[in-house]
Amino acid sequence: MRIGVSDKRIKLLLRTPPGEAVRGLQPAVAMSIRIRFGVLSAADSLKEAADAHPEWRTHRYGGSKTLWSIDVTGSTRLLFDYNTKAKEITNMTYDDPH
Repeated sequence: MRIGVSDKRIKLLLRTPPGEAVRGLQPAVAMSIRIRFGVLSAADSLKEAADAHPEWRTHRYGGSKTLWSIDVTGSTRLLFDYNTKAKEITNMTYDDPH
């Protein structure tokens, strides 16, 4: 699946070797995001990734038809738009919406 990222911290994380610090992200959070990004990238669809990891609580966010949420840690989430037909994630951000 293709993933488009708009969050500067996630972009930096993806360019940084594993284990190196990323400003604005705690090490445990960075590892959780890396894992989720890897699973999403390898999956054929969002449903496949969600079914494989129900503990991530992948769900539509706030009743939106296109905005989705995946738990990272505590109340933090990866928020993104998902196009079902194109099987593409866009505008991925890391946020604490609560």
